Amino acid sequence: MDDREQTEAGVVEAVIAQWTNHDLPLLLQIKDEMDAGRELTEGEMELLGPLLERAQDMNRLAHLDDKSKELVAKIIDLIQEITDQAVTNENKSTPE
Repeated sequence: MDDREQTEAGVVEAVIAQWTNHDLPLLLQIKDEMDAGRELTEGEMELLGPLLERAQDMNRLAHLDDKSKELVAKIIDLIQEITDQAVTNENKSTPE
């Protein structure tokens, strides 16, 4: 493994740890709240874009193990589900 691959592997490990310990639990909490009808806060909207970009970037890395690939897919799916439900919730609260 060359220096670039070692650096990339270290970045992947750090991002996976961040997602596992912080971002995934937060996304699951937001998803539960969206399912209950709450609208996204401004801060949550600002969080989702960079998380999605990072997940898509990670998805392009060839050396991800299966567990990491599953986590990346779960993050991307959760963000999509959250945004879909947020749009639904927003439409329900907006008078016609």
